[in-house]
Amino acid sequence: MTDTRDKARSPALRAFQNQFAFHADVLFGLLASRVSQPGEAQRRGLPADGVSTFLARHSLLQQHFLDEISEAFERMVDPAKRARKKLKLGTLAKEDRESRINQLSLLNEYQLRQQLMLNRVSRRLRDQQSAAIAELDMRLEYLLCHRISWANNPLNPVVIIDAFERALQAGELNAVHIEGFVQWFVELLETRYGELLERCNQNLRDVGILPDIESDEAAFHSSELAESERAAERRESLMKSVAPDSQDGDHLPSSDAFYKGLLGLLQTAAETGKLDRHQLQHQAERASSEDALLAMLDQLDDTLIADDTEGYPELACPSGTLVEAVNTLCKVHEVSLSSREATSLSLVSLLFEDIRVNADLAPLMQALLLHLRRPFAKAAVLDTTFFSEPDNAAQDLLNLLAKAGTTWMPAGHRRRDALFNKIQMIVRELQVNFVNNYQLFDDHYEDFDLFLHAERRRAKLIEDRLIATEKARARTEQARLLAADHLQVRFPQRAHLPASLERFLDQDWRQVLFFIANKNSDPLCPEWKEACALEDRFVRLHLKGGDPEEGALRQRLRGLLGQVGFDDARASRVADEVLQSLKGTPPPPREAAAGSGVAGLAEPSLVANVPVAHESESIDPVGALEDSLSREQNEALDALLERLTMGTWLELKDGEQLSKVRVAAYIRPTRMFVLVNRNGTRTAQFNRAEMKRRIEVGSVRVLENTLFFERSLESVIQHLRQTDPTH
Repeated sequence: MTDTRDKARSPALRAFQNQFAFHADVLFGLLASRVSQPGEAQRRGLPADGVSTFLARHSLLQQHFLDEISEAFERMVDPAKRARKKLKLGTLAKEDRESRINQLSLLNEYQLRQQLMLNRVSRRLRDQQSAAIAELDMRLEYLLCHRISWANNPLNPVVIIDAFERALQAGELNAVHIEGFVQWFVELLETRYGELLERCNQNLRDVGILPDIESDEAAFHSSELAESERAAERRESLMKSVAPDSQDGDHLPSSDAFYKGLLGLLQTAAETGKLDRHQLQHQAERASSEDALLAMLDQLDDTLIADDTEGYPELACPSGTLVEAVNTLCKVHEVSLSSREATSLSLVSLLFEDIRVNADLAPLMQALLLHLRRPFAKAAVLDTTFFSEPDNAAQDLLNLLAKAGTTWMPAGHRRRDALFNKIQMIVRELQVNFVNNYQLFDDHYEDFDLFLHAERRRAKLIEDRLIATEKARARTEQARLLAADHLQVRFPQRAHLPASLERFLDQDWRQVLFFIANKNSDPLCPEWKEACALEDRFVRLHLKGGDPEEGALRQRLRGLLGQVGFDDARASRVADEVLQSLKGTPPPPREAAAGSGVAGLAEPSLVANVPVAHESESIDPVGALEDSLSREQNEALDALLERLTMGTWLELKDGEQLSKVRVAAYIRPTRMFVLVNRNGTRTAQFNRAEMKRRIEVGSVRVLENTLFFERSLESVIQHLRQTDPTH
């Protein structure tokens, strides 16, 4: 941890923090200057006493604002400073829990308006600045070596606006004044947010922090950030659908209402026989004590994972569900459950069943993660908001473990399998040490996140070299094809030319065109246009037998030949031979030159000076595959190919051999997917046609690598709702 903290305090980060604080200071100062303009505040309907208070306390408010921004940075730099809503659970924390429950109240009208406004502003700015936000997030994660929650990112508009509002509250402005000033600040932030992001990105680029981020890489990171937001929105909708009668406008249902809705769904599912192996049988109005229940749960999956073997441990998925094991233990120990405890355990049982049947997890990884049933069952029983509260360290850790586990396959040597060993260590620690302290989940989340970032950084060093090599190869091939295609279109019948001139076009001049195309990668660059203009003068010299600027033509030709490595003597000799051949060859009749091209040269006005675009896929058509599929199937495959962006994980099947790979890059000129393993080493590469064929025949499958807990909870509740005729 110390190493990470040292990195977090690096000069680059300190400079960035100071730069951001400067921009925030400027933003506040700009608002203050507008507030002080005569009539401006009055035009916006702000009371005069509020304006005078704001201006009188301007310096104090500005300092409060900067302090809030600084605290937001501290929470981002050190995840341990992020205040979770719960640390200890169960009997030892009953007083604290009851105190928190007593403090809960519905949002007042002002707070609700502010929350809805902040959500709209945040979503709008995220949509407008998604690429810049993704790049900045990647650079900060690179500096800090850990994942940054958008909710805790000081660049989040909500965090900035919240810091401003807290500053006004600290300055003792009343609610009416605060609402007016916050709205004014929001409008100002919206006009300056893009510039703020660009300056922050430029600041990190200037000090060498990921100066060249690929657009595909930024797009993938942006999609990951968006996925977290969509998951939160789906979860909110899910909670409202489970407890629709408890809704009050835009408020989420309380934890009690949510559990009551879940209990109703479970009871209906039990009555229709849909709960099957997840129905608890030992419920009673008077439940056993919490201590008795926890003591019983401690006997679940009591076999610890062995860690003293050279090979992979012989793990197997438990034969029964969590509920079946609990039913057996309840009968033996004569323990009864409350309806809420039974609801929680049934849901945990259904969630872990999703791990058992998850085809994206290797069997050994399934068995390993299923050993988390005991700590999660205890957490769900102890925590009255386990399923209703998204800010949950246990859920976050399970998401991270499942996401990494989805990409895992057994390696050749278990002792070198760092990912498996790390996950096994975490599972074992939770099995042994979790009692009622959520800090254990938080600590393991932070530790595992650091591990994954370190692994990713090592892999990226290898990947970057690989991708640079592949792009250079693709650019070289594209330049070669562009030069060849251009000459074929511009000089279609070179065999009719003198041998020296034909040799020049096929060898020396082709080399010049290749050099220009490979250097610039843009077929419409000024150098290419200049070369085409030189060709026009070749044609005029041939057709007219002379050129008044022949000396300048010779000089420019010598210069181009020198750029591709010809020494002065050789460049002069070749230029003289070419010009002499052009003047010495009898010009063809105008009809032949303009029509059939007998002499191999055409009038400049009849020939386009733009190179022919070439796609390597044209030599590898997918016509046979497309002819065998319906239009709907082809459209579905094409849509899936568009999803294969950088970072997408795939399962490859080669006979009986399975492997998991990640899309490291899509090389556009050659339309080639470059695939690597977790270490960043290339394992395969397919062009678009081959990838499409493999997906169609099932030898390539896209892995579902989204947030596991949210996706599974949504799936479970949708399954339960299908059994309820009221939904």
